[in-house]
Amino acid sequence: MSNIAAVPQDSNMLRIRKWMAVICISLPLMIGGCGEDDQLMSLPDETFCPDASIDVDLLVINKTPYETGQIPLSDQAFPSGQKPIYCTFWLTGDLCCTKVTVECVNQGTTVYRWVEDGNNIRTPQAVVMMPTNGWLPGTFELILFIDLRRVVESTFTVID
Repeated sequence: MSNIAAVPQDSNMLRIRKWMAVICISLPLMIGGCGEDDQLMSLPDETFCPDASIDVDLLVINKTPYETGQIPLSDQAFPSGQKPIYCTFWLTGDLCCTKVTVECVNQGTTVYRWVEDGNNIRTPQAVVMMPTNGWLPGTFELILFIDLRRVVESTFTVID
């Protein structure tokens, strides 16, 4: 009789083990899915960066800082030496996840670069441009970048 009683117990244990295996395999799939849902999920709004809609309303280059109420006109010629040149620009659009760069280039060499995170940009934004060796005579190209995209180019001259 002990042999007959042992057979149903072994059969029940096999049945329990099979169900345990089914539960252990299927439970993580039911909780976490099969991995396909990750491909269908949309990105959260804060990772979307609409920098294509950023506009430069105005950019001026001056010998003196821009003051509110002043008519924003650009100077074209600047004296050489240790005086700064002021670049002021007005941007519109969402700058949330961008880098704004102002570069001054003379004969293919960048002589001044200013980089700021878009979250820190004000309107208007003033940049005090002063190369480490001062402004040497020559023609300069000022380039404003939003991330890596050139959005404005202007030229000015430094004279003796």
